[in-house]
This record gives sequence, structure tokens and C-alpha cells, in this order.
Amino acid sequence: MDINVLREKLNSSQHIYLYGAGLTGINYLQRLRQCLPSHSIEGVIVSRREGNPEKIGGLRVMPLSGLDVRKEDAFFWIAVGEMHQKEIIQGLEASGYSRYAVLNQEIMEKLYMLEKHEFTDRRQFADKVLFLLAGYKEFLWKDVFERLENYLPEDVEVCILSSGLKNEWLVTFAEQKGWSYLSTIYNSVTMIQNIAMEYYQHAQWIYKMDEDIFLTEGTLESMLKTFIRVQELEPCNVGVVAPLIPLNGYGYIRILDKLGMRNTYEKRFDKVLSGGYPVKKIESDIDAAAFMWGATGDLPKLDELNRIFAESNEYSFCNVRFSIGCILFSRVFWDKMGGAYPYGTGQPGDVGEDEVHLCARTVLKSHVLVVDESSVVGHFSFGPQTEGMKSYYDTHHELFEMQ
Repeated sequence: MDINVLREKLNSSQHIYLYGAGLTGINYLQRLRQCLPSHSIEGVIVSRREGNPEKIGGLRVMPLSGLDVRKEDAFFWIAVGEMHQKEIIQGLEASGYSRYAVLNQEIMEKLYMLEKHEFTDRRQFADKVLFLLAGYKEFLWKDVFERLENYLPEDVEVCILSSGLKNEWLVTFAEQKGWSYLSTIYNSVTMIQNIAMEYYQHAQWIYKMDEDIFLTEGTLESMLKTFIRVQELEPCNVGVVAPLIPLNGYGYIRILDKLGMRNTYEKRFDKVLSGGYPVKKIESDIDAAAFMWGATGDLPKLDELNRIFAESNEYSFCNVRFSIGCILFSRVFWDKMGGAYPYGTGQPGDVGEDEVHLCARTVLKSHVLVVDESSVVGHFSFGPQTEGMKSYYDTHHELFEMQ
């Protein structure tokens, strides 16, 4: 069955049921609940009540004959062995039900495409695409989008992704710029990226950027150049390339060392430690964040910092978990990684799950995470710093403006 036709049937069905109470049905029920949160299943249907449990997974088990809903409002996931499928389909149609689908591997692999979403399609079918995850930090958009507009290469198209909401300002802005816009009902950053990758199957190079990343001149081009260069020079396969980020558990040490500022930082805050540690001041302290943004004058402002590093042609291999706020990866690596992020933890938002999977798969697939040290972008703040950094943003706005 065509996945788009199936999604339309699901979206227009008020009542969704699982048909089948056996082991096959139980296994599929768990996956459907995890992966299709906006299409909740109301009950489990069986052909005969006898011999079946009262409930499965908290859902009532009932015979088809006992169902009392409008025929045109019901949809059935058929989850039984192949030998019983024809009989069940005949029973459904004889009872007046016409909306159903037999669960199979093909459908299960593309479940994310059945989630409720809206895609405003302005694809240019370019070789490179940038996915911008946005929708929750509107106070940053003026600067973030201004930088993106100015520093976006002509051969890179853009799709804005809003997970769990639809923002009218973003809708209008995307229309003005000729960019695509994808929004989902359920908030899952892994799911929305899976959906976006499905729509952009033509793209061979994928940039992913968060709405609190401040892009700098030449960064996107430099990341691609470094990806290709490392792939040619080093005896390894490249998984992901990221720029240096001052407010980052890996990048801050590289930047401090290159500027001879490690001792200054450690005297003022704490001993540097590579990797993600929420208790470290680089992730938790407002003054540390402001320091890395250049608020004290010890470090150059963002754009000057990027210019200082721009001609180095240096890179490093990150050996710890890295933030994926701004990354580049290839379609080849995405396919090797499995072709989709696993999702469906049952928790809204699943923030960071894409990072966990990407970093893990880079290692498990024997690829490397490369940091392009000839480009620097800004990261506004880590979560505990955000409220305090808003004050710096208001009182020291020149730190965030394009220079």
C-alpha cells in the first residue's frame, strides 16, 4: 500500500484498532504505540471472543461483532499470520469496513511517515540540504535567521523543521524565502528528522542545525571541504563533521588552548574536561557561557574568532560524545547508520536521542567524528544557562550580531 494513501486513511479515521490478539498482535501493538503516538489504538479486535484474554496492554479485547462505531470512521491494523489474513479481510469487508492495512516489514520500516505531519513542499532537489530545527526559541530568530540568510551557500536548500508544533511566523518566513516547512503534531526530534530525510532522498549532503546556533561566514563550505579532505587524506571513513563551538564540551578546550587561554579559564571557573558533563561550568554556569561569548574581552567576539581560525585548515577527531547542534553528514553514512533514527521512547520531545544514536553509530560503524577547526559557530547556551544568558543577550547584544 502507498504510504501516503495509508497516512491519509489514518488521519481521517476517528477510531483505530489492532486486529489480532496473538503473539504477532502483541508485538506489533508495542511498536505501534511507540512509533505512532498521534494515532492511538482504542482496542484489540478478534474474530471470536472465546479463548482470548479480557485485555492486552491495557486495551479491551472485543469481537468484531461487538464493535459499535461508524464504519467509515474505523481503521484496522491487521496483525496476524499470513494464513489468517484473507479470512479477516473478508470478514471486515462483509461487515462493511473498508479501511485496513496488513502490517508487514515494509510498513514497519516507514512507520514515522504515518505520523501526523504537514509538509509545505518547496523542494529544489539540490544535492545539499540544511535542516533547521526551530520553534521554541523565538527570541533568537532575528539573529539566527539573519546569519543563515547571509551565510547560506547558493547550492544549499533549506527546510525548517518544527517538532510538536506549527509556528505561523516560521510558516510565513519560509514562504518568503522559498524554503520548505515541515511540522509534526507529536514532539519528537528524531521522528521529524526521519520524515525530513524521507522527503529529501535526493540530497547527498545533509546539514542539520539547531535554532540556537549562530552561523558564521564560510562555515558550511568549510565543513564540506573538511569532510572531503579528511576522507581523502586519512585512513578512515568520515561519519560526521562539525565546526568548533566555544560553548561545547569539546570545542571550548580546543579554542582555549589555541588562544592560550586555558589557565585564564581554569582560574576563573574550573578545570577543563573534555566531553559532556552537566556539572561542569561550561554547561551550567552563566558567567562561563558569557566568557566564551567574549563578554569579558578575554576571547574575541564570534565572527572575529571564526576569522582567526578560518585559514588554519586544521581538523581533529573527537573522541567523546559531541553536540550535534551543527553538523554535516552524507547520505551514504545515513544509509550505513540504518536509514533512520530509532525513536518511540514514549517520552515527548526525546531531546538528545538523535545525538546519542548518531555518536554511537559513528563509532559502531567504524566512522569518525571530525571537528573542522577552521570554522567556528556560536551556541547560545546550555539549558541551565538559558534564562541568565537572555539577560546578556539583551544587555550585550553586540556579542551576537554579525560583525
